[in-house]
Amino acid sequence: MIVNGALQRPLEISSVAMQLVPQRWRQLPTGQHYPLQPLPFALPVHGLAGIGNPQRFFNTLRELGVEGRCIPWQTTSHLMNTRFNLCRHDQSL
Repeated sequence: MIVNGALQRPLEISSVAMQLVPQRWRQLPTGQHYPLQPLPFALPVHGLAGIGNPQRFFNTLRELGVEGRCIPWQTTSHLMNTRFNLCRHDQSL
């Protein structure tokens, strides 16, 4: 089993630890890549996360100097039909 981050409890099977490390920013609509620094967008942003451990994603954003509103989603299934009404001056990340 591959485990991302620290184990919360011992496993009864063998495991290999891994660590996710950000490499670059990717603009989803265009696929264009940007270096991590300087930030290629204006702050503040809305950080949306709904898969795995949203808080770990938000912590990573903060470590990279990203400020804004962090929005955890319990599931992503409802995102298909949801419109995000975010302030025009904010950006989604």
